[in-house]
Amino acid sequence: MEETDPTCKLQIPRLIFHGMCCLALLCSHNVQHYCAHQMATTDSEPFLVPGLPDQIEITRTQLPGTFVSSPDLDDFHDKVREAEVMAYGVVVNSFKELELGYFEEYERAIQKKVWCIGPLSLCNKDNLDKFERGNKGPIDKNQCLSWLDSMKQNSVIYACLGSQCHLVPSQLIELGLGLEASGWPFIWVIKTEDRFSELEKWFLEEGYEERIKGRGLLIKGWAPQVLILSHPAIRGFLTHCGWNSALEGVCAGVPMITWPL
Repeated sequence: MEETDPTCKLQIPRLIFHGMCCLALLCSHNVQHYCAHQMATTDSEPFLVPGLPDQIEITRTQLPGTFVSSPDLDDFHDKVREAEVMAYGVVVNSFKELELGYFEEYERAIQKKVWCIGPLSLCNKDNLDKFERGNKGPIDKNQCLSWLDSMKQNSVIYACLGSQCHLVPSQLIELGLGLEASGWPFIWVIKTEDRFSELEKWFLEEGYEERIKGRGLLIKGWAPQVLILSHPAIRGFLTHCGWNSALEGVCAGVPMITWPL
């Protein structure tokens, strides 16, 4: 790679950017470096991640996709690892105070300089920036803000389980019933892929949207999450614990109900 990389030829320092936290990066590095996942006899058997400030166990099924061999991706993963080895340092979407011990240990493990420049979501200052962050959604800014403005301060539950949510319809139905039974106003963000048609059918048959009218707001697709979380009406955040969502919840100072998926 050195022969074809112009940064090497011109002796330009190259940095790697990771959108994940130092904890996740350190876990992946140490599992791979010490081959810890090979100590487990089955995919569901927990094994200890070595070299961490705390004792953390995971299973092979919880490892990221880079640990799974795939003919279509193996070459790409090899190039990524090679680029990381050759890089001068690493830039991470995190901040040291959130990851005390793990930031220092990650820097020590990879033997490179690490810069924490997060949370990147704080770059979006005004409401328009917050709304336009990410993909285009099914709801416009004024509609979203108008609904939130109509609610009492510190009263709305925001439920969003991420764009990679793979809960089955029966689980999502129970979540919807739970939000309805809570008695609190809520915003529920629902992914419209996979088996969404089954959930939509239930909405129609049960008259769910009519039942929650005025108290619940359904957003089917992408939601302006930073805009929503920063609104004073939000009381709590049900999250799948994706790193961006976790950081956005921390920045907003909103209590989080965590459901790692």
